[in-house]
Amino acid sequence: SDLLDCNLEVLRLAGERNAIDPSARVHPGARLAGAVLGAGATIERPIEVVDSIILPGTHIEEDEDLVRTIASREVR
Repeated sequence: SDLLDCNLEVLRLAGERNAIDPSARVHPGARLAGAVLGAGATIERPIEVVDSIILPGTHIEEDEDLVRTIASREVR
């Protein structure tokens, strides 16, 4: 919870809605709000990612939206 809140505050202070590494890939139909995507992260489906962190190298293939989630290769 603290990590999510900290990232949202940093985005807010920077005046950004999302922080997406240039090497991350996002499905064109996905909707992001308060999302942080690390290097090599991939969102394969047209899902909603809200107030969430997708750690580097994580591939999201599920159809479920992510809300206040920290996703990694090991745990989602």
